[in-house]
Amino acid sequence: MADIEIHYAKGTASLVIWFGDPDSEVDCHHTDSDVIIMLDESGKPLGIEVLDFHPGDGPLRVSLDQVDTLAPRVRASA
Repeated sequence: MADIEIHYAKGTASLVIWFGDPDSEVDCHHTDSDVIIMLDESGKPLGIEVLDFHPGDGPLRVSLDQVDTLAPRVRASA
């Protein structure tokens, strides 16, 4: 199993979870629930960023099911 990296930035209230190689990110998809899904060249999810995240708000539930139906994709900026 691959390593998972978890980063929380209290100042910006963002939580980033990488379960793939961050250097492979070429696309991202903004969902309607303050979640950004980072994608590799083939559209495979590499990680998620949760905006306006506050620990203690309860369980975090994210569905990656919609990733297969992304169109058009948004280019990530470096």
